[in-house]
Amino acid sequence: MEKTENVKRTNEVGAEEVDNFVIPTLTTWQKIKRFILGKRVLGFGWGIIRTILLLGIAYLIIYPLLITLITSFMSSADVYDPTVILIPTSININTYVAMWRYAEIPTLYLNSFVSSISLAVLQMCSCMLVAYGLARFKFKGNNFIFLMCIFTLMVPIQMLTTSMYFRYKTFNPLYMFSFGEQLSMVPNIDLTRGWTAIGLLSATATMYRNGLFVFLLRQYFVNQPKELEEAAYIDGAGPFRTFVQVMLPSATPMLVTVFLFALVWQYNDIYYITMLNPTAEVMATRISSMGSSFVSSVLHISGDQVLNSLYQSACTVMHVAPIVVIYCFGQKFFVQSIERSGMVG
Repeated sequence: MEKTENVKRTNEVGAEEVDNFVIPTLTTWQKIKRFILGKRVLGFGWGIIRTILLLGIAYLIIYPLLITLITSFMSSADVYDPTVILIPTSININTYVAMWRYAEIPTLYLNSFVSSISLAVLQMCSCMLVAYGLARFKFKGNNFIFLMCIFTLMVPIQMLTTSMYFRYKTFNPLYMFSFGEQLSMVPNIDLTRGWTAIGLLSATATMYRNGLFVFLLRQYFVNQPKELEEAAYIDGAGPFRTFVQVMLPSATPMLVTVFLFALVWQYNDIYYITMLNPTAEVMATRISSMGSSFVSSVLHISGDQVLNSLYQSACTVMHVAPIVVIYCFGQKFFVQSIERSGMVG
């Protein structure tokens, strides 16, 4: 009985304290502080900061191309006028017309894309075979070969220049099999006078940056479910048929990504072209000095860097324009390949 009475008294006292309790009012500063430190405000503030950072980085990247594009549409009077900074007084396309005819841009486009597409296809085919072999077949030296593919991404191309040049300048197939007097049986062949050397590098997955393609494709094949191959083997398919009919159809986004990377890098390549095929008539090698050549040979003006920049800007825009168009149509495959490369089977 006593315990029951004590509990009742305690409850009554607690009820009186609750009734007499006064919620403390927040000061104006405390309200402002709570508003500022709220999750929504912090998220909104971080969104603004992130947007400013992204816009700043994008501006630093796009600014040179933007200046080149604006300069290409200026007239010679605008180029010499110090008051014209970003917006030209009038749109001038005569620069493009002159460089289109002088540089023979259609011929350069044709040569560049025929060679780039052909070499990109060779690189894609050779790299996907190497990557599938490293991903699905276990043999001695598998990890070492893959490590060497990754290592090629860290080796500067300048370290390989001398040996690569002399290898194809005095190419002799007997170097791979024998030494000594037998080398004189087959004369040396100069492969630096055409696309043969670059074609061999592309067809054997030894072209510079092919290590990246092997890495991307291997990671994709490794993450694919093994049950797909096992089901094909049960149905009587061999390794090659399984690779062609089962694995390749699902790897289309990654293959397109590798092809586009190879196409763009081959289209912009100057290092390999000037070393292994210096006589090639392609955009990357011929467009770099076409502006100054036009000014000196056609306009008969020498040493005018301002006027050279005007015509060179038009050449640069015509060089970059196809790459921008390719990216606009191929960005869907870039996104899909990045998503699927991390898929776990």
